Amino acid sequence: MSTQKIRVGNKRFILSPSQDLGDLKRKIVDAVLAGGAFVPLLAAGDEFVSVLVTPHSVVYIEEAEGYSDRVGEPGEFVSAGFGPDEPLALYEALRV
Repeated sequence: MSTQKIRVGNKRFILSPSQDLGDLKRKIVDAVLAGGAFVPLLAAGDEFVSVLVTPHSVVYIEEAEGYSDRVGEPGEFVSAGFGPDEPLALYEALRV
């Protein structure tokens, strides 16, 4: 089973297994390109959360095999992230 985690600023969430990561990434990039917007996500336990994402937000997304409720410390949770310097490149990559 895959575990998906997201960090927006200093807030960390374990995502629900039913959260579509591709869709979530597109919504985050769209929010950045729009100058900021609330992005809905489905956290573990089927809890709906909305996070405000702006061009200055730092967002990290991690997907790992196996279950772990450990979210990690700043600096070690960076495997599949993107920050304010990369949104256009990520947006272009996701448009495929």
